Amino acid sequence: MCLPISGSRLRDVPRLPGLYGLLAYGSRGIVWAAFAAELLASMLEGDALPIERELVEALDPARFALKADRRRAAEANG
Repeated sequence: MCLPISGSRLRDVPRLPGLYGLLAYGSRGIVWAAFAAELLASMLEGDALPIERELVEALDPARFALKADRRRAAEANG
């Protein structure tokens, strides 16, 4: 399923309410799993984030959908 992207920013990417996932860490799982769990818990509870907002956006999986949408738009425009 691919949700249409209405904007050019991460905050404009549609989200599925109640869907959360912490997956695919591979060999770095032991390092990243606890950090990702803390970040997700902070986001769910509305607490202060453990890192800067810019870094949270850099980790956002929606960045891949945004990048694909930009690539499709560029190909369509020539």
